Amino acid sequence: MAYNLFDGKRPFMTLWWVGTHPKYRHKGIATKLFKKIEEIAIENDCELIYFTSEVDNEGAHEFYQKLGYNMNSDKAFVKMLT
Repeated sequence: MAYNLFDGKRPFMTLWWVGTHPKYRHKGIATKLFKKIEEIAIENDCELIYFTSEVDNEGAHEFYQKLGYNMNSDKAFVKMLT
């Protein structure tokens, strides 16, 4: 969890990497995982959950949208320090 630097009132959750092995897809595992992630975020009074996804991962995008996540135009920038 990280604190919202814009207003500092409520934290938000950032997911670094979430995935399901192809062998286990379409079995409800990712849905259960996101339900648990959301429970943890709510327990910690998070305002939102934020994550990125590969641009061409349309199947995942459809899945996230079915769960109620909105795709925006943000782009992620990462700099590895090690």
